[in-house]
Amino acid sequence: MSCIHWLTFESHPKRNPRAAGSLIKMKATAKHRFWTVNPMGGNEEFLGFCQKWIGIREYIKNRPDHEIVVVTDARDVLVNRTPDGFVETYHSMGPKGKDFVVFGTEKACCVMPMYDHKPGAFVKKSGGRKALASAPSGSDDTDFRDFWTRRMKARVPKSAPKAVKDFYALNGGMACGTVGAWRTVLAKLDPLDPDEDDQALFTELQLMFPALVKCDYYQKLFSNSNVWDKRKGCFFAWDAKKKSFRNTRTKQTPYFIQTPGAEMDVKPFWCYNQLYAKLKK
Repeated sequence: MSCIHWLTFESHPKRNPRAAGSLIKMKATAKHRFWTVNPMGGNEEFLGFCQKWIGIREYIKNRPDHEIVVVTDARDVLVNRTPDGFVETYHSMGPKGKDFVVFGTEKACCVMPMYDHKPGAFVKKSGGRKALASAPSGSDDTDFRDFWTRRMKARVPKSAPKAVKDFYALNGGMACGTVGAWRTVLAKLDPLDPDEDDQALFTELQLMFPALVKCDYYQKLFSNSNVWDKRKGCFFAWDAKKKSFRNTRTKQTPYFIQTPGAEMDVKPFWCYNQLYAKLKK
Protein backbone atom coordinates (compact mmCIF):
# COMPACT_ATOMS: atom_id res chain seq x y z
CA MET A 1 0.00 0.00 0.00
CA SER A 2 1.20 3.51 -0.79
CA CYS A 3 2.51 5.60 2.07
CA ILE A 4 -0.09 8.11 3.31
CA HIS A 5 0.88 11.45 4.85
CA TRP A 6 -1.97 13.31 6.56
CA LEU A 7 -1.20 17.00 7.11
CA THR A 8 -3.11 19.80 8.81
CA PHE A 9 -2.39 23.31 10.00
CA GLU A 10 -3.20 24.52 13.50
CA SER A 11 -1.52 27.53 15.03
CA HIS A 12 -2.98 26.77 18.50
CA PRO A 13 -2.66 22.95 18.80
CA LYS A 14 -3.38 22.86 22.55
CA ARG A 15 -6.56 24.91 22.36
CA ASN A 16 -9.59 22.71 23.05
CA PRO A 17 -12.79 24.74 23.62
CA ARG A 18 -15.43 22.74 25.44
CA ALA A 19 -18.24 23.09 22.90
CA ALA A 20 -16.22 23.67 19.73
CA GLY A 21 -13.90 21.76 17.42
CA SER A 22 -10.16 21.36 17.90
CA LEU A 23 -7.08 19.46 16.80
CA ILE A 24 -7.27 17.55 20.09
CA LYS A 25 -10.78 16.28 19.34
CA MET A 26 -9.81 15.38 15.79
CA LYS A 27 -6.84 13.39 17.09
CA ALA A 28 -9.15 11.48 19.43
CA THR A 29 -11.23 10.27 16.48
CA ALA A 30 -8.07 9.48 14.50
CA LYS A 31 -6.54 7.36 17.25
CA HIS A 32 -9.37 4.81 17.25
CA ARG A 33 -9.26 4.55 13.45
CA PHE A 34 -5.50 4.16 13.05
CA TRP A 35 -4.75 7.49 11.37
CA THR A 36 -1.78 9.65 12.34
CA VAL A 37 -1.95 13.35 11.64
CA ASN A 38 1.09 15.60 11.13
CA PRO A 39 0.15 19.07 12.42
CA MET A 40 1.99 22.11 11.11
CA GLY A 41 1.97 25.71 12.28
CA GLY A 42 2.08 25.20 16.04
CA ASN A 43 2.52 28.52 17.87
CA GLU A 44 2.95 30.42 14.60
CA GLU A 45 1.15 33.66 13.93
CA PHE A 46 -1.76 32.91 11.59
CA LEU A 47 -1.29 34.88 8.38
CA GLY A 48 -3.99 33.42 6.12
CA PHE A 49 -5.41 30.32 4.46
CA CYS A 50 -2.51 29.80 2.06
CA GLN A 51 0.03 29.79 4.85
CA LYS A 52 -0.39 26.02 5.21
CA TRP A 53 0.26 25.39 1.51
CA ILE A 54 3.63 27.09 1.71
CA GLY A 55 4.48 24.64 4.52
CA ILE A 56 3.08 21.68 2.58
CA ARG A 57 5.16 22.59 -0.46
CA GLU A 58 8.24 22.40 1.75
CA TYR A 59 7.10 19.11 3.33
CA ILE A 60 6.74 17.29 0.00
CA LYS A 61 9.88 18.72 -1.60
CA ASN A 62 11.95 15.54 -1.23
CA ARG A 63 9.15 12.95 -1.03
CA PRO A 64 8.67 10.28 -3.73
CA ASP A 65 6.09 11.25 -6.35
CA HIS A 66 3.84 8.22 -5.75
CA GLU A 67 3.21 8.79 -2.04
CA ILE A 68 -0.24 10.04 -1.02
CA VAL A 69 -0.70 13.32 0.84
CA VAL A 70 -4.02 14.08 2.56
CA VAL A 71 -4.58 17.70 3.62
CA THR A 72 -7.47 18.70 5.89
CA ASP A 73 -8.53 21.52 8.14
CA ALA A 74 -8.10 20.85 11.84
CA ARG A 75 -10.79 22.42 13.99
CA ASP A 76 -13.90 21.18 12.18
CA VAL A 77 -12.81 17.80 10.75
CA LEU A 78 -13.38 14.34 12.25
CA VAL A 79 -12.07 10.90 11.20
CA ASN A 80 -14.90 8.52 10.30
CA ARG A 81 -13.18 5.25 9.28
CA THR A 82 -9.84 3.45 9.10
CA PRO A 83 -7.45 3.95 6.13
CA ASP A 84 -8.43 0.56 4.66
CA GLY A 85 -9.29 1.10 1.01
CA PHE A 86 -8.50 4.81 1.02
CA VAL A 87 -5.67 4.66 -1.53
CA GLU A 88 -7.63 2.37 -3.84
CA THR A 89 -10.67 4.65 -3.69
CA TYR A 90 -8.52 7.68 -4.46
CA HIS A 91 -6.91 6.01 -7.51
CA SER A 92 -10.33 4.94 -8.83
CA MET A 93 -11.25 8.61 -9.33
CA GLY A 94 -8.82 9.23 -12.18
CA PRO A 95 -7.01 7.53 -15.07
CA LYS A 96 -4.57 4.80 -14.08
CA GLY A 97 -1.02 6.03 -13.79
CA LYS A 98 -1.98 9.71 -13.80
CA ASP A 99 -1.28 12.20 -11.02
CA PHE A 100 -4.21 14.27 -9.74
CA VAL A 101 -5.62 15.80 -6.59
CA VAL A 102 -9.17 15.34 -5.28
CA PHE A 103 -11.07 17.86 -3.16
CA GLY A 104 -14.20 17.37 -1.12
CA THR A 105 -17.37 19.17 -2.15
CA GLU A 106 -19.95 21.38 -0.48
CA LYS A 107 -23.30 22.94 -1.27
CA ALA A 108 -22.38 26.59 -0.93
CA CYS A 109 -20.52 28.99 -3.17
CA CYS A 110 -18.51 31.23 -2.82
CA VAL A 111 -15.59 32.72 -0.84
CA MET A 112 -15.09 36.48 -1.02
CA PRO A 113 -12.43 36.69 -3.81
CA MET A 114 -14.95 34.88 -6.05
CA TYR A 115 -17.43 37.73 -5.53
CA ASP A 116 -14.82 40.17 -6.82
CA HIS A 117 -13.25 38.25 -9.70
CA LYS A 118 -14.47 36.14 -12.63
CA PRO A 119 -13.13 32.60 -13.23
CA GLY A 120 -9.73 32.89 -14.88
CA ALA A 121 -8.71 35.95 -12.89
CA PHE A 122 -6.04 34.36 -10.71
CA VAL A 123 -3.99 31.93 -12.83
CA LYS A 124 -2.70 31.97 -16.39
CA LYS A 125 -3.36 28.71 -18.20
CA SER A 126 0.08 29.00 -19.78
CA GLY A 127 1.66 29.43 -16.35
CA GLY A 128 2.07 32.20 -13.82
CA ARG A 129 -0.26 34.33 -11.73
CA LYS A 130 -2.62 37.13 -12.75
CA ALA A 131 -4.01 38.40 -9.45
CA LEU A 132 -4.02 37.60 -5.75
CA ALA A 133 -7.05 35.75 -4.42
CA SER A 134 -7.26 38.25 -1.61
CA ALA A 135 -7.16 41.65 -3.29
CA PRO A 136 -10.52 43.24 -4.24
CA SER A 137 -11.18 43.97 -7.89
CA GLY A 138 -11.50 47.70 -7.25
CA SER A 139 -15.22 47.90 -8.03
CA ASP A 140 -18.01 47.92 -5.45
CA ASP A 141 -20.56 46.75 -8.02
CA THR A 142 -19.12 43.35 -8.88
CA ASP A 143 -20.62 40.01 -7.85
CA PHE A 144 -19.39 37.15 -10.00
CA ARG A 145 -20.81 34.26 -7.95
CA ASP A 146 -23.18 33.23 -10.76
CA PHE A 147 -20.24 32.90 -13.15
CA TRP A 148 -18.45 30.53 -10.76
CA THR A 149 -21.61 28.59 -9.90
CA ARG A 150 -22.52 27.88 -13.53
CA ARG A 151 -18.99 26.73 -14.31
CA MET A 152 -18.80 24.45 -11.26
CA LYS A 153 -22.22 22.89 -11.83
CA ALA A 154 -21.23 22.09 -15.42
CA ARG A 155 -18.39 19.91 -14.06
CA VAL A 156 -20.69 17.59 -12.07
CA PRO A 157 -21.39 14.31 -13.91
CA LYS A 158 -24.69 14.66 -15.79
CA SER A 159 -25.70 11.14 -14.71
CA ALA A 160 -25.29 11.95 -11.01
CA PRO A 161 -28.41 11.92 -8.80
CA LYS A 162 -29.72 15.22 -7.43
CA ALA A 163 -28.24 14.53 -3.98
CA VAL A 164 -24.80 14.51 -5.61
CA LYS A 165 -25.46 17.49 -7.91
CA ASP A 166 -26.46 19.58 -4.90
CA PHE A 167 -22.83 19.43 -3.71
CA TYR A 168 -21.21 20.98 -6.75
CA ALA A 169 -18.76 23.40 -5.13
CA LEU A 170 -15.13 22.58 -4.36
CA ASN A 171 -14.39 22.57 -0.63
CA GLY A 172 -10.84 23.64 0.17
CA GLY A 173 -10.89 22.05 3.63
CA MET A 174 -10.27 18.41 2.64
CA ALA A 175 -8.19 17.01 -0.22
CA CYS A 176 -5.71 14.32 -1.23
CA GLY A 177 -3.33 13.57 -4.06
CA THR A 178 0.02 12.11 -4.94
CA VAL A 179 3.14 14.08 -4.07
CA GLY A 180 3.72 14.49 -7.81
CA ALA A 181 0.26 15.97 -8.30
CA TRP A 182 0.57 18.35 -5.36
CA ARG A 183 3.95 19.49 -6.65
CA THR A 184 2.41 20.30 -10.05
CA VAL A 185 -0.65 22.00 -8.56
CA LEU A 186 1.29 24.19 -6.16
CA ALA A 187 3.74 25.17 -8.88
CA LYS A 188 0.80 26.59 -10.85
CA LEU A 189 -0.04 28.82 -7.89
CA ASP A 190 3.48 30.14 -7.41
CA PRO A 191 4.12 32.67 -5.99
CA LEU A 192 1.61 32.12 -3.18
CA ASP A 193 0.76 34.84 -0.73
CA PRO A 194 -0.15 33.51 2.76
CA ASP A 195 -3.18 35.81 2.87
CA GLU A 196 -4.83 34.39 -0.27
CA ASP A 197 -8.00 32.30 -0.11
CA ASP A 198 -7.03 28.78 -1.11
CA GLN A 199 -10.58 27.74 -2.00
CA ALA A 200 -10.77 30.38 -4.73
CA LEU A 201 -7.41 29.32 -6.13
CA PHE A 202 -8.14 25.59 -6.19
CA THR A 203 -11.58 26.18 -7.72
CA GLU A 204 -9.85 28.18 -10.44
CA LEU A 205 -7.50 25.25 -11.10
CA GLN A 206 -10.35 22.72 -11.08
CA LEU A 207 -12.16 24.68 -13.80
CA MET A 208 -8.95 25.26 -15.76
CA PHE A 209 -7.27 21.84 -15.36
CA PRO A 210 -10.04 19.25 -14.68
CA ALA A 211 -7.72 16.29 -15.30
CA LEU A 212 -5.36 17.51 -12.59
CA VAL A 213 -7.78 18.92 -9.97
CA LYS A 214 -10.93 16.88 -9.36
CA CYS A 215 -13.86 16.85 -6.95
CA ASP A 216 -15.15 13.97 -4.84
CA TYR A 217 -18.75 14.57 -5.90
CA TYR A 218 -20.03 11.26 -4.53
CA GLN A 219 -18.27 11.97 -1.21
CA LYS A 220 -16.50 8.63 -1.03
CA LEU A 221 -13.42 10.11 0.67
CA PHE A 222 -14.65 13.40 2.13
CA SER A 223 -18.05 14.60 3.25
CA ASN A 224 -19.21 18.02 4.36
CA SER A 225 -22.29 18.88 6.40
CA ASN A 226 -24.36 21.86 5.30
CA VAL A 227 -25.12 24.48 7.93
CA TRP A 228 -27.38 26.40 5.55
CA ASP A 229 -29.93 23.55 5.74
CA LYS A 230 -30.14 23.89 9.53
CA ARG A 231 -31.02 20.56 11.20
CA LYS A 232 -31.38 18.80 7.86
CA GLY A 233 -27.79 19.69 7.09
CA CYS A 234 -26.36 17.10 9.48
CA PHE A 235 -27.24 14.19 7.19
CA PHE A 236 -25.25 11.36 8.77
CA ALA A 237 -26.58 8.09 10.19
CA TRP A 238 -24.59 5.97 12.64
CA ASP A 239 -23.70 2.42 11.58
CA ALA A 240 -23.14 0.54 14.85
CA LYS A 241 -21.51 -2.41 13.09
CA LYS A 242 -18.95 -0.30 11.21
CA LYS A 243 -18.69 2.27 14.03
CA SER A 244 -18.81 4.96 11.38
CA PHE A 245 -21.31 7.43 9.96
CA ARG A 246 -22.98 6.99 6.57
CA ASN A 247 -23.87 9.98 4.44
CA THR A 248 -27.63 9.54 3.97
CA ARG A 249 -27.63 11.73 0.83
CA THR A 250 -24.94 9.91 -1.16
CA LYS A 251 -25.12 6.54 0.69
CA GLN A 252 -21.34 6.59 1.15
CA THR A 253 -19.23 6.08 4.28
CA PRO A 254 -16.57 8.78 3.94
CA TYR A 255 -13.17 8.65 5.61
CA PHE A 256 -13.27 12.27 6.81
CA ILE A 257 -16.24 14.45 7.74
CA GLN A 258 -16.12 18.22 7.98
CA THR A 259 -18.81 19.88 10.07
CA PRO A 260 -18.23 23.64 10.04
CA GLY A 261 -19.13 25.55 13.19
CA ALA A 262 -20.47 28.53 11.30
CA GLU A 263 -22.53 31.20 13.04
CA MET A 264 -25.47 30.73 10.64
CA ASP A 265 -25.95 27.17 11.92
CA VAL A 266 -28.72 26.23 14.39
CA LYS A 267 -26.01 26.26 17.04
CA PRO A 268 -22.32 26.47 16.12
CA PHE A 269 -20.63 23.06 16.20
CA TRP A 270 -23.83 21.18 17.17
CA CYS A 271 -23.41 18.70 14.28
CA TYR A 272 -19.70 18.37 15.03
CA ASN A 273 -20.42 17.55 18.67
CA GLN A 274 -23.14 15.08 17.74
CA LEU A 275 -20.73 13.15 15.51
CA TYR A 276 -17.80 13.55 17.87
CA ALA A 277 -19.73 11.91 20.71
CA LYS A 278 -19.78 8.67 18.70
CA LEU A 279 -16.43 8.88 16.90
CA LYS A 280 -14.30 9.60 19.97
CA LYS A 281 -15.07 6.14 21.42
